[in-house]
Amino acid sequence: MFHWNYHRTVYFPYRVVQDTGLPKELKAFNCKPEECGDRRRAILNNINVEVDYHSFGGVPVPYIIYKDPYGQSVIPETLGMIDFAFYGPKTWRPVSTPEDIIRRAKKLKVIRGAIASFFWHPQLLDQNFRYYREVPNSYESIGGKNSLRLVVEGIKDLGYEFVSINNKEFFPVEVE
Repeated sequence: MFHWNYHRTVYFPYRVVQDTGLPKELKAFNCKPEECGDRRRAILNNINVEVDYHSFGGVPVPYIIYKDPYGQSVIPETLGMIDFAFYGPKTWRPVSTPEDIIRRAKKLKVIRGAIASFFWHPQLLDQNFRYYREVPNSYESIGGKNSLRLVVEGIKDLGYEFVSINNKEFFPVEVE
């Protein structure tokens, strides 16, 4: 669907049972949904994949992946996300503060050409967001609404430059 995916990669063992393939002219941004959405949905609905969701692994790499095992082009999320509360007891997701993100960015500087990227949920600005209700004052303890500013300034202070994913020099539309 998209030319680039932006995420931390997680892979599952899978087997494609039936794949009709999405023609280039139906991929995202090549046609407007109102013009080809029905054709696109019809083709995607016919894909049949068997997946083992109990076995998975991640491949954290600091570089752009032009074609991964799923055929995706991936911009890696290498620094994690600002997360100030656990999703539940005994989860694999630790709390990540702005300082944690900046510390990871500093470590990544030793790798030439590495992509330093993080995620910040816009919902963090919403006072009705469930974290506020479930873990009172947890967001404020890591800087509250200033958390994004703290991370951006900290990463810039390390010498990183922010680049748009629309920059075709770094992220070409057609990947071979």
